[in-house]
Amino acid sequence: MKEVSAKERWAIAVLLVGALIVSHFYSESVLFGPGILIASPKLEPVNPCGPLVDGQCTEGCTPCDGSCFDIQISKINCGSCGNVCLFYTSCSGGECVCPNPEEVICSQVCTDIHTDSNCGGCGNMCFFGTTCQDDVCECPDGEIKCSGPYCIDTDSDPANCGGCGVTCSWGQTCENGNCECPDGGG
Repeated sequence: MKEVSAKERWAIAVLLVGALIVSHFYSESVLFGPGILIASPKLEPVNPCGPLVDGQCTEGCTPCDGSCFDIQISKINCGSCGNVCLFYTSCSGGECVCPNPEEVICSQVCTDIHTDSNCGGCGNMCFFGTTCQDDVCECPDGEIKCSGPYCIDTDSDPANCGGCGVTCSWGQTCENGNCECPDGGG
């Protein structure tokens, strides 16, 4: 057998101490995926419910995994047993909520739902020239949607001149919502 040098023993000791520290921290945490911390009971507010007594919890508390929890405020049992809130969120009224009341949880991230990529809700993207206005994807001023998802300027679009479906004749242009012959034409 090969003898372990002092340098190798030192490296092993450092690794073991590091592993013990990490395992202690994570043994009291709930993990999501490979090493992503969601919540830790150490971050849980003081549990006003206490332990089960004769298999029962005090009024307003719910039994979860052998203990009693107030599922209206518990980060590790939010709304129901085992429903864990993300580590930067809190539990209020039995729902995981973001620190900023203007944000909601979309795909495990607190998200502003008043933007073009999340307009009025998670994943509601505004396309084809629309922008998020009052939580609805709207065309810019002076443009409207006709038969499709695109915003149309009816002042200049020869296929929708002055209104949806009003088509200018071949060779005509749309000027200020009116079909016009090209300059010099009759």
